[in-house]
Amino acid sequence: MTARPLSTPAPVTPQGNDSLTRIVTIAASGTKTDAIDLGTARLAGVQIPAAWDAANITLEVSADGITFVPLYDQAGSIVTLTVGGTSRVVQAPFVDLIAYRHIKIVSTATQTAARSIILHLVR
Repeated sequence: MTARPLSTPAPVTPQGNDSLTRIVTIAASGTKTDAIDLGTARLAGVQIPAAWDAANITLEVSADGITFVPLYDQAGSIVTLTVGGTSRVVQAPFVDLIAYRHIKIVSTATQTAARSIILHLVR
C-alpha cells in the first residue's frame, strides 16, 4: 500500500447515510497495515476476510500520522478486537478511537499471505 500525504486521505466509498468503507491491506508475512488517514471519518467496524490466519486485532493510533503507539483503554489494557473467525465484521471500540484521525490495524499473528480488510467508517 502506497503511503499518501497526510493532507490527502485515501478515498472512501459512500454506503448511504454517513457510512463509508475503505479497503486496507496487511502484507504477506506482515502484521500491520500502513498508516490510515481517516480524515473526518471514524472507525466503526473491521471486516475480516474469508482467508485470515487465526489472530485478533489491536490498533495503533497517532495524533500526527507519524508516531504511532498501541491503543489502551482506561483500565490500562491494550484494546483488542476479538475476531473469533473469518468472514465477519468486528465492532470497533468507537469511544476509545474517537480522538484519532490516524490508525494502523495490527494482527496479533503474522498473516501468511496479503490480507485485504474492509474498514467500516462513519462520519
